[in-house]
Amino acid sequence: MKISSLFKSKSRIEVFVFDIPDLILTIIISTLLIEDEISYDTSLRTIIDKIPTRFHDTIYRFSDQLKELRFMKKSKLFVISSYKTDFYRFMAAFT
Repeated sequence: MKISSLFKSKSRIEVFVFDIPDLILTIIISTLLIEDEISYDTSLRTIIDKIPTRFHDTIYRFSDQLKELRFMKKSKLFVISSYKTDFYRFMAAFT
């Protein structure tokens, strides 16, 4: 599937902006799987194991919101960004 096929006139892009280090955002984006709920939950546990404890609350709040948007509202396009730097990444679900 081409990523361009995800962009339709009614496609929503959900944006999350964080005040956490870019390294933590990179771990989230490179580890989090958003294709199905089982993979999502497993990858979230992996993220929690990899990051310092002081970021756990932020990640849990984010993950609850993302899970609702992805699996209940069926959103497929996400931007994860830092408001302190110009860091951002896209996440797309193809299913």
